[in-house]
Amino acid sequence: MRRSRISRCPVHRVRRPFRLHSLHRCPAQQLAGYPLLDYSDTYRINRVGLCLSRHDTLITRPVPEFRNALGARTPLSQLRDHLRQAKYSTREGR
Repeated sequence: MRRSRISRCPVHRVRRPFRLHSLHRCPAQQLAGYPLLDYSDTYRINRVGLCLSRHDTLITRPVPEFRNALGARTPLSQLRDHLRQAKYSTREGR
C-alpha cells in the first residue's frame, strides 16, 4: 500500500492484469479500512484508489461511493466510534 501525499488518498498497487469487477475482497477491505481507522478524521481521507502500474493508471473513487459499492449502510462516523470503543475496551480488558 502506498499513500499519496498530494491527494490524501490511500492507494493499493496492482501489479498484474485484472478486471475492476473481479477485485479481490482483501484489497477492497484494506482500502475501506483506512478511512475507518482515521478515528478523528486527522488525514481527511476523501478518496481511495487502485494504482494499475502495468497500465500507468490510477483509479480513485470518493469514499462514500466506494463504501456504497461494498454494501456499507452505517454512517462512517458511527463506524469509527464503534471501532474506537472496541479498541479501548480490549485495551482495558488486558
